[in-house]
Amino acid sequence: GIHATMCLDEVIEHADSVVTGEAEGIWPQVLEDTQDGSLKRRYDGGLAEIRDVPLARHDLLPAGYAFGAVQTTRGCPLNCSFCSVTAFNGAQYRQRPIPDVVREFQSVREKRVLVVDDNLIGTRRDHIARAKDLFRAMAQANLRKEWVAQVTINFADDEELLTLAVRAGCRGVFIGFESPTPGGLQELGKKFNLLKDRDFRDSVRRIQRHHIMVVGSFIIGLDIDEPGIGRRIAEAASQYGVDSLNALFLTPFPGTRLWNQMKSQDRIAERYIKAQKAAHDSIPVEAVAQLIEKLRVALKEDRQIFVFGNGGSAANASHFATDLGKSASDKVGKRFRVLSLNDNVSWLTALANDYTYEDVFVGQLQNYGKPGDLAWGLSVSGNSPNWPRRIFSPT
Repeated sequence: GIHATMCLDEVIEHADSVVTGEAEGIWPQVLEDTQDGSLKRRYDGGLAEIRDVPLARHDLLPAGYAFGAVQTTRGCPLNCSFCSVTAFNGAQYRQRPIPDVVREFQSVREKRVLVVDDNLIGTRRDHIARAKDLFRAMAQANLRKEWVAQVTINFADDEELLTLAVRAGCRGVFIGFESPTPGGLQELGKKFNLLKDRDFRDSVRRIQRHHIMVVGSFIIGLDIDEPGIGRRIAEAASQYGVDSLNALFLTPFPGTRLWNQMKSQDRIAERYIKAQKAAHDSIPVEAVAQLIEKLRVALKEDRQIFVFGNGGSAANASHFATDLGKSASDKVGKRFRVLSLNDNVSWLTALANDYTYEDVFVGQLQNYGKPGDLAWGLSVSGNSPNWPRRIFSPT
């Protein structure tokens, strides 16, 4: 997959073996080596031979999905700066055999299908001709499927293509407009949208006249963007007449041209990411597993659970009590008896004033707690020595 390929050094720390690239060509070897006990640390599938990609086993999936999924092509020649498709699947537009695509559509049990191609129709004349042949074959097969797909705006330029798409079952398309400004499109490398001095509203209307819905996607956070870009995008979407607006934040994914550019400009917070990873890796998994078991026993035996903490950990305790008392209880179908000892200000101030701050939690536990109950103190910083000393004191 993309993450394993682009972040190999990270992923290989957490797996016995990593497959980079597209898996179809190398996967049989991975399975054979696994059976023989000779699994290698790394395999590279490169770019699979698209004509040899087998039909997906949709029969193995459980029923109940709203959409099935089918892929008919891989690769994209546009090479937009933010997109990982060209980096992972290559710039060559590779097409599966049309009979294989039709047979796979027939094997999908769902009535509605998402065509997951990054661009179903392509950009060149031969790409468009292949899309027409595919749609003709799908219509002739009488698939009785409704489908949606990602396309480029040139989908609107060919009336025959639109007519055939509808006959094949097309009901909606997702189009990346990306930016409402020429400068934004140039920054993202989406120069394709600048060709032919296009009237986007007219293009959208031509698609919609065939009763195909249009979802327009835009990206926020470009260097060229100015305050008010959100409103400008909303106005552009309204002007284009799209049926639905999809807005995303610009994200530099590893392996993309955008990532490389930002990294060269020292704009990737790698130190922060590494610190976050180190923090996650430092979590004592066995201790967490023991705590989960204590919570499970408390739920089973209807024990009271008390949570508490200082400062920011007090807010964490209140939040945790809410999550456990409501969300987790709803999910498991049984109510956790959980109480945050931070939430009664009168209790806290009375105990701190009349006794000592060390007693603000233990004083409440003396009133509420029973043998077998679970008391859970939180300290994110680890710098709260007062109340733990009092609670765990032998006296």
